[in-house]
Amino acid sequence: MKYLENELLIPFNIPDKYGMWYDINSYNWNKLEGKSLLGQIGDSEFGELQLTKATHSIFNIQIKNNGVYGDIRILDIFGGNKINDYLDNNIELVFRNSGLVSYDDKTKYCELLDLLGFNAILKTNDVYDDIIYRKDKLHKIKNNINSYEN
Repeated sequence: MKYLENELLIPFNIPDKYGMWYDINSYNWNKLEGKSLLGQIGDSEFGELQLTKATHSIFNIQIKNNGVYGDIRILDIFGGNKINDYLDNNIELVFRNSGLVSYDDKTKYCELLDLLGFNAILKTNDVYDDIIYRKDKLHKIKNNINSYEN
């Protein structure tokens, strides 16, 4: 079985490509303490996670200032093997929340009403992909400038 450690599951205070965003108050994160969740490849149909489609488990879930993180255990079943194939071929995956969400039409602030799990999706399909990449790139440029100034 493969393990991925400290994966970013939900970034805080970063709008996705639809403008929707979460923060530390978007959910009662204490509900996740000591629990494991399941996930599957792709989006869940009708907001349901089917056990027969589970490909991985998420555990050691931690809340930090900039988001929700967790460790991923790839299950030794057909779907899990598909995830392993992606990883073995350097195809990047991200794990994003699946569940019932309420959001404010004006501010696009999201509140998680029910968290089912975290599904594996291709990084190229990630709603945060370009935004997080640009933010990281700008942060690196800023650090480089600061190092030259000092």
